[in-house]
Amino acid sequence: MYKKTFLLTKPTVTDLLVKNTRNLIGAITKAVGSGGAVDVFLMLHQYATDVIAEFTYGPHGSTNSLVDTTYRHVAEQFALSDRRVYQLCQIHLPFVTKIYDRIVRVLSSKRKIGVFEYGWQAVQSVRKEKITDPEESLASLMMSSRNETFSDAYIASELLDHFIAGSDTTANTLTYLLHELSRPQNHSVQHRLHQEIMLINSNSISLSEIDKLPILDAVVREGLRVFSAIPFLEPREVPAGGRIINNYFLPEQVFPLSQSNV
Repeated sequence: MYKKTFLLTKPTVTDLLVKNTRNLIGAITKAVGSGGAVDVFLMLHQYATDVIAEFTYGPHGSTNSLVDTTYRHVAEQFALSDRRVYQLCQIHLPFVTKIYDRIVRVLSSKRKIGVFEYGWQAVQSVRKEKITDPEESLASLMMSSRNETFSDAYIASELLDHFIAGSDTTANTLTYLLHELSRPQNHSVQHRLHQEIMLINSNSISLSEIDKLPILDAVVREGLRVFSAIPFLEPREVPAGGRIINNYFLPEQVFPLSQSNV
């Protein structure tokens, strides 16, 4: 499901991206209208969480945190720095963390749902629905597997890895990208990008059409190069027969290292 050909041709992927992008624009517009500063960093975490959640769990497990507060705390756990300390305590001081959680539940007037609890609830929500399209989401794909039967606990654990890995990295990449575009020296790039995007028919959006936009592609690639959300190199195996890359021949079974987005 992560193949580019799948993402560009699956209507449900287009629908979830269009819907959540419109929710993001609506949230930013509303915040600007109310005056004061707009916390784009937090909003982009909500946006990324909503997109990755729906891709992972489908419409029945979506967070919709930009328009609904039920699972908004899930996005906040990714975005707010104080949650990092809490997550470290979960690993190194689990007993103390459990006591802290109990105290918070007693004192808090409104209970907040965290990442791990959401992951379990999302799997249960998908399980209750009749799966008509095994490729609707990663959850439906695992639940409809004919070769292997997975327990709900296994599915929840596996999908949380995908969900957490995709949400934080997407939000951080978008934040740095928008920051760079907003700088005075890059206003000309921002203007050209805006002109290119405005050529898209908003009534019939096609990911295949968007994928062919040269300026958007260049901006995203440069953003990933300069502000890589995964700051380490990944190995790539050269296939049989070797390949020529930038006029250099790489023989087969060689493992060159490159950024994860390459």
